[in-house]
Amino acid sequence: MIEELYQKLNITDKAVQYLKKKNKPFATIEHPDYRTSGESVFVEIPIISNKAPKELQKFNKITLDGIDVYVSIAVKMPSDNEVTIDLESILGIKFLKITGFKATSQD
Repeated sequence: MIEELYQKLNITDKAVQYLKKKNKPFATIEHPDYRTSGESVFVEIPIISNKAPKELQKFNKITLDGIDVYVSIAVKMPSDNEVTIDLESILGIKFLKITGFKATSQD
């Protein structure tokens, strides 16, 4: 799985510079946990955050351009394209974004 992550994941220079400037050189890719009225809802497309996971045993870790990227073992990487970690800015607020996942699996 680690080798597949190195082949499929990449990070833009903008994202690397942003994370290093914030002095938080890590990102976590995982499925969101939505709960409504005691029911869990599973969303296929993972999210990215600028935090380190609390339960490291549930994640694979790789380092890209000096950034530690934690990927949940529950996340299935797409077989047909790369996944890119990038930086988005809306109204001056910067945040990480991830592209390359589809809402439905073709596999």
